[in-house]
Amino acid sequence: MDETDMGTRLYRALTSTQCCVMGERSCTQPTFGICFDVDGVLARGAAAIPAAVAGFKRLIDDRRQPRVPVAFVTNSLSRNCDKAAHLSTILGVQVACFVH
Repeated sequence: MDETDMGTRLYRALTSTQCCVMGERSCTQPTFGICFDVDGVLARGAAAIPAAVAGFKRLIDDRRQPRVPVAFVTNSLSRNCDKAAHLSTILGVQVACFVH
């Protein structure tokens, strides 16, 4: 399967997924989530990668919530909370910092 096929399948899955809203009687939970590597995928240093940010924003609904579960990963050992704050700014959604 090439990248175009994978992108098309992902787009179809995202646009057909209904996100649950409190009080709704029927909803479909996504059957998958997406992990994004931060460095070199969403940003290079402090600079956002515009196409990646535009693509990520397609995952966000009108309430500014992800349509599917999303996790951000990095192999950097420092400043994870700073990265989370920066991602919150460039993506327009709240990104929580998790330190293990």
